[in-house]
Amino acid sequence: ASSIREICKLMNVPYSRILTYLREFEAAGYLIPINSQNTAYIPSKPLDSIFVKDVVAFLYGIEELSSDNIENIGDTVSAELFRNGEMGLSSLTIENLLERI
Repeated sequence: ASSIREICKLMNVPYSRILTYLREFEAAGYLIPINSQNTAYIPSKPLDSIFVKDVVAFLYGIEELSSDNIENIGDTVSAELFRNGEMGLSSLTIENLLERI
């Protein structure tokens, strides 16, 4: 589980922006709050069943991604796209991605 404050510190993103993203991820079924204040979350399903292509598609619906916000993950996704094209993301899970960075 991660708290909102931990995520803000790790990503260097303002609290209000993280809160917006977390609520959107919760509404989309990616996250589950684990306390009554909705300040700590866990993934709603195993990381090996959450596909990067689905998360990226979802994020583009919220706002355009900035490389400043996701440098390490962005670099990994870019490298994967360069090597395998868009189809390379079809089976890439969050767990796979985290193993690479």
